[in-house]
Order: sequence, then structure tokens, then C-alpha cells
Amino acid sequence: MILAICYNCGEKKFGAFCRCPKCNVEPESEYDKATSLAITDHYLSVQLLEKTGTYIKEHGRTPEIPQEVRADMTESIRKSDAITQRLKDGLERTLGKNNNSE
Repeated sequence: MILAICYNCGEKKFGAFCRCPKCNVEPESEYDKATSLAITDHYLSVQLLEKTGTYIKEHGRTPEIPQEVRADMTESIRKSDAITQRLKDGLERTLGKNNNSE
């Protein structure tokens, strides 16, 4: 499970792209998804995540993420989405779309 910080309110949550249980915000745009991915324990230590959460709570915004990092995060999300779709397509072909047996 990925520990993340909500880019909107600074609270801890599980999953970069999940809805925040405190403020109910869910990242939808590529910009918000890239921000959300950047502030997870996949990339940052728990200590740095906590500092980031505190910063968001105090300033009402995320700390500046360098544009080149945000671009890399966006590209990573696009690649992941494409891989996920190919995986789903392959499994559906192998298992059958309406195969209800477990």
C-alpha cells in the first residue's frame, strides 16, 4: 500500500490517486495526478512526506515541484496507464470477458 499526502489538504492517505478521506478530493487532471504521485513513499521518505503535509496545511498549497520532475511523473503515469490497458486486454483475451468462474 502506498502512503501518500493529499495535495489539497496535507493529510496522509493510502494510494496516490485515491480520494482523500478528509477533504474528499481525488486527483483527476494529469497535473494533480503527477503532484499526487510525487508526494508518496514511493519517492519520498516518511519524514519528508510528513514535512510536505505540514507545508500544505500551513500554506494551502504543495511545495514547488520542479517542472522537469512533474513532466517525468506525467510521462510515468501515461506509460503506466498504457501498460495497464495492455494487461487488461491480454487477460480478457486469455480468460474471456464474461468468464464468471473463479
